Amino acid sequence: NGLLCVYGNDWPTPDGTCIRDYVHVNDICRAMMVPYQETDVQVFNLGTSRGHSVLEVVNEFNRCTGADVEYVVVDRRKGDPAHLVANSNLFSSRTGFVYTESSLENIITTSWKHFKNRG
Repeated sequence: NGLLCVYGNDWPTPDGTCIRDYVHVNDICRAMMVPYQETDVQVFNLGTSRGHSVLEVVNEFNRCTGADVEYVVVDRRKGDPAHLVANSNLFSSRTGFVYTESSLENIITTSWKHFKNRG
């Protein structure tokens, strides 16, 4: 149908849509380059440890770009959790890493600029 599908609007969240962790690709790349000196293998979650709902993202996208994204609410997907964000406290505490580019506004504006200019 060409519209953005929002999978449910009756989740136990402030606006009824799922909450996810959005991270700028530049922050992920920078995090991957952080030297880690311990000899034991470690697994870390990368993320901002904060989330945004689907409708927050749609509204912020519209605000930042001047677009008017149309969406349709459809049934929930089986197995989707209402709230899913990374807990990156271990990584940040061990490395001192700070996410500097992962505000929702920056993620949207830099992505929009990139894809708009691909022509």
